[in-house]
Formats: sequence, C-alpha cells, structure tokens
Amino acid sequence: MATKTQDVNWEDPILKRWLGNIVNKSTFYNSKSAFRLYSRFTGRTASQLIDEAIEDSRSDPRDKKDVVLHRLIGFYKWLRNEYVQKKTVGKGKTQKVKKGILGLSAEMRVNVIRGFYSTFDITVRLKGKHRLPKSRVKNKRIVFKPEDVWKVKALVDHARTPRDRAIILFHFQGGLDVSTLCDLNYGDIAEELERNSHPMKIETMRVKSGVEFYTFVGQDAIDALKAYLADMKSRGVEFTNKTPLFLQERGKKRLKTHNIQAMMKDLAVRAGFVTDGNNGNSFNPLGTHSLRESFSSLMINSGVPDTIVDFWLGHEIGDMAKA
Repeated sequence: MATKTQDVNWEDPILKRWLGNIVNKSTFYNSKSAFRLYSRFTGRTASQLIDEAIEDSRSDPRDKKDVVLHRLIGFYKWLRNEYVQKKTVGKGKTQKVKKGILGLSAEMRVNVIRGFYSTFDITVRLKGKHRLPKSRVKNKRIVFKPEDVWKVKALVDHARTPRDRAIILFHFQGGLDVSTLCDLNYGDIAEELERNSHPMKIETMRVKSGVEFYTFVGQDAIDALKAYLADMKSRGVEFTNKTPLFLQERGKKRLKTHNIQAMMKDLAVRAGFVTDGNNGNSFNPLGTHSLRESFSSLMINSGVPDTIVDFWLGHEIGDMAKA
C-alpha cells in the first residue's frame, strides 16, 4: 500500500550519486519519475531505503528478510493494480484516467529501481518464484538463436554498402547500441586495427547512461570494417583519431541513429524477414536492438555470466560486480 510522503529531496547525497551517473536526459527524467513513485509506495527516503537494505544484507542468513526483493515485487503489483494515473484538465486540476499501468511499463520502473540499488552494490535477482509475471508482448523483436546465425549472414549479403555490412556485424558481434555506435570515432579502434588484433577490443562510453565499458568484435566484423575504411579512403576520405568512424554516404558527417534505423528497416524487408507492415508490429522487429538482444541471448546461453554480459552491453553495474 502506498504511503503519503513529502516531496523527494533530490539533494540527498544518495540520489545525487545515483543520478549523477546518468548522462542521457530522457533516462535521467524517467529515473526521477520512477523513484518518485517508489518513494511514494514505500514512504521512505533514498537514504532510508539504502540503510535498510544494507542492514538486511548484514544480518544472519536465518534472520534475513530480503526486504529489497519484497519491496520491488510489492512495487510492481502496486503499479499494475493500484497506482492511479491522472492527467491535467485545467489549472491546478487533475482527472483520474485509469487504475494500474501496463506490465512492461511497470517492469521498466522496477528495473530503474534495481539500478538505483545496484549503484550501492545491492543486487536483486528477480528469478524463479520471484520472477515478475510475464507480460504479453504485442510488439515482439526478432532475436536470433544459435541456429539462426545464417540469417545474420543473409542480412550482411543484402547490405547495400561496405559500411552497412560493418554496422550490422558491429551490432551483432559487439552488442553495441545504435547511439554508442554512431558516437564512435576512428581513434577508438585505430590502435587495435594497426595491431591487427583479433578479436578487436572496443573501449568506449555508452551515450545513453554515460557508463564506460568495453566489448569485442570478431574477424567477420573486422574484415567488414577494413573493407568499409578502404572504400571511404578510395573516395578521398582521410581518417584521423577524431573522425567519426561511421560516416554518412554523402559528405563527411557523422552517421545519425535515424540513418541506421532506416537502413535496417530497408534491409530487413529486402532480406525477406520483415514485411512493409513490420510483421504487424508498430516498429521494425529486426532493428538494431534486435541484433543487440541477439548478442546478449547468445552470450548468456553460451554460459557467460550475466554480470559480464551486462558490462559488455554498457549497462550500469555495482562497484563490486565491476571489480
């Protein structure tokens, strides 16, 4: 049951430390919104929430209450069934819209709060009997399994340019999100390229969260990258450390995320995996995030620990897990 609380104190050092790690504005405001709801649900401040979590973690295993786990499950149920959504209908006036929010929206807010706790090395796994109820997914992405790797090759074969082939393989083999890929400079891979490293290590920062991380790409992606760079150099493009790695076809401007999303939609249709109507979805089910999810799924199914996969994806993890 939600409790009435005072406004959240955003000057609380606990909150400033957590929010200070978030670079993307949209993620920042969504995180504040989720915490405001969590504070309302628990009736506690950020410092009180962390204090109780640390106290519980230090208790005798026989007395441990798993307080954070039960709070998160309760928060999810409250969002789904009791939280009342309202909208502004006039100056100082609101009107009830409906009770409860969609499962995916509730799950997203729970994951934001899990990120809040993980900043202080408090990890909560919602698995087994504590797994959140499976939400019905109307818009489903295509995620490749090990036996579907031939489909990635089909995408590469249908790519229009050497650049597009390299982009597909960087997403699939390195798990890079589209914003981070667009933000790469030639200097981020120049040393590895010169050493002819295999696999190639890519050290960068995730644009969305500001998290520094590294990942790797294999020989196929390296060969595609070399072919792309040779093609651009043959057209008179000179690459320096500060030159964007992936450039627009015309001119020397940095490739934008919408350019890649449009390329992926065209490619998915021409390769025969997606219809013009997105297979009945409201978005392209075989976009860049599909390749990123495929990377994550393949790594986990191959036995790579979740924490390492999260690091390779540029997700925020606690200091202990990072060590």
